[in-house]
Amino acid sequence: TGMLRDVYPLNFLSQAHLANQVEGMPFDQWVASDLARGTLNPLTDSMWSWRVEEDNIPAIREALRPTGLVLCI
Repeated sequence: TGMLRDVYPLNFLSQAHLANQVEGMPFDQWVASDLARGTLNPLTDSMWSWRVEEDNIPAIREALRPTGLVLCI
């Protein structure tokens, strides 16, 4: 569905997640634009891992809050 239940230290994402718009750019570009947003790594042609430092999770949750992408904020 492209929705995230929450932001965890290790997240598994599909193309639907990466296509969501955050601050005017696709989610994958938004993550890549700031090292504090973690790293995306391809696992297969259609799945990625998103690793986030635990200290950065609260700020990422807050940044994503207006998008409605995170269900459990």
